[in-house]
Parts: sequence; C-alpha cells; structure tokens
Amino acid sequence: MLLTIIFIKTIPPSLSFVLSITPSPDTLRFSSAGKSKDQKSKQGNRELHSILYFLAIQQVQVAKVSGKPRNPVLQDYYQRKINEGKTKKQALVCVMRRLVNIVYGMMKYRTAYAIPELPEKEAV
Repeated sequence: MLLTIIFIKTIPPSLSFVLSITPSPDTLRFSSAGKSKDQKSKQGNRELHSILYFLAIQQVQVAKVSGKPRNPVLQDYYQRKINEGKTKKQALVCVMRRLVNIVYGMMKYRTAYAIPELPEKEAV
C-alpha cells in the first residue's frame, strides 16, 4: 500500500528505485539481437506496482459520456509515447514513472497535486 512509502525515514534519491517500475538492465533477458520480449521485473513492491498500474490506466482513460480525458496532461503524454513507437504497455509504464515522480515531488515538498492546464492547440 501507499502507507509503506510514508514510513520511509529518509526520502530516497529516486522513488522509482524503491518501487522498481523501471527494470534494471540485469533483470531483462534478451536472446541474440534483442529479439525476445521484455520480461517484467520481479523486484520491488508488487502491491505498489499494481496500484500504480491501475492508477495509470485510470489517468489515461477517456470518459464515455463527455469524451474528455480524465487527466489531459497524462493522456497527451501517453499518446506521445505511443506515437514514438512504444507499445501501449510500455507507454503505461512511462505514465507510471511519471506518476511516481509526481508522488515523490508531492511528498518531498508537501504539496497537493493540481492538474496543469494544457495550452489550446490552434487548428492549421
């Protein structure tokens, strides 16, 4: 649970290291030329990982009724990662890492999260 983060005496330099969202190079196994699939890291707190995974899914979803994303900033980031050629699962891991950085900043500076406004894109 997220309560395990609160009881960390000193804030580590990288919270994603504690949660093991980004796998270290030694946890991925590749055959020749890197043709095999990436394997999920088994390090870190699996319960926190699953919470952040479902939170990332919630943040990139688009509401059915209004058609607006729940978090336009993270939805834009997710779409940008997909356009860069990442798979949907890899893009979700990127969103998870972004969420970890947001939570880390909130804990470090003791602030609340406010969704920043995106500038309106002009039609060409």
